[in-house]
Amino acid sequence: MAEDDLLGLDSMLQAVGGVVNLTIEEREEINGAGAEVIQTALAKATKDKHYRDHKTGSVKHLSDSVEVGQLEGSIQDGSRAVGYSTKDANHARIARFLNDGTKKLKGDSYVDETVAHNAEKAQQAQIDKMQDVLDRKEAGK
Repeated sequence: MAEDDLLGLDSMLQAVGGVVNLTIEEREEINGAGAEVIQTALAKATKDKHYRDHKTGSVKHLSDSVEVGQLEGSIQDGSRAVGYSTKDANHARIARFLNDGTKKLKGDSYVDETVAHNAEKAQQAQIDKMQDVLDRKEAGK
């Protein structure tokens, strides 16, 4: 859902003076900072809008299944994705139905709205983390 240049890491790197030599681990750290902001906001929005008190077996609640990680099958390039787990139930599919709607269920666009409303905050987290990384690199010279 929120991948590498969604929040503009490459654009930010250009703005601070061109291509900066970042390792994959440093890119993961920077992108992870923004992804964590989206993850926290999405988990809260999911709980606020779609929480049900009853528990179905050992399956996690949808709001507890928001994860940050690398997309399955993608190359390791430092990108981070935010989405719903599919480990114990296909929470991504359920969230899509709630967000987009179905023939019988009106969607409420809560995922889209949450990402849009938190994109600036996530980008600021990336900028702050990038500055930390660049400061560490400078101190290491």
